Amino acid sequence: RLYSTLCRNFKDYGSDIIIVAINGAIIQYNNNGSIIYENSINRELCFQSVKALMNLDVDFEIYLACKNANYIIRENEELIEKFRVSDADMSFVKSFYEVNEDIFKIGIFKSSGFTQEIIDKIKNATENRFEYAVSGNVWLDITNKDVNKGNAIKILQNKFDIKKEETLVF
Repeated sequence: RLYSTLCRNFKDYGSDIIIVAINGAIIQYNNNGSIIYENSINRELCFQSVKALMNLDVDFEIYLACKNANYIIRENEELIEKFRVSDADMSFVKSFYEVNEDIFKIGIFKSSGFTQEIIDKIKNATENRFEYAVSGNVWLDITNKDVNKGNAIKILQNKFDIKKEETLVF
């Protein structure tokens, strides 16, 4: 989820909560507090990868996830409804080059679901440079290689000197 969405979800809990957003690409205190960790995708690599994905002969929608909004270039009613239901902010752009903030995820929405063949095509098109995570069979999250929730937990353990046996994740 986006950082902004999680902040809204936990707004009543104060600024002492640490938010882990976008699969661990952002670790930051609630309500725009101090940043512990951010790992954005290199812009040139992102745009190169998006161009390769758009050249695939596969029916899906691409969006870019930044800290506070998802950016989309086509009006896909099903995708827009999914964002609305999950309280995710979105903005329409004519071109992804118009996105002027750090990009943490290349997202792909495929309403009919992902097969391994399609995932392999996506990995090949992006030269297997990223971390790929399927969620709910209709979402594919593409982030930098070292971005995942497990790594986010390790970063927090190291920062706050928390031992593995003192950690509970659910």
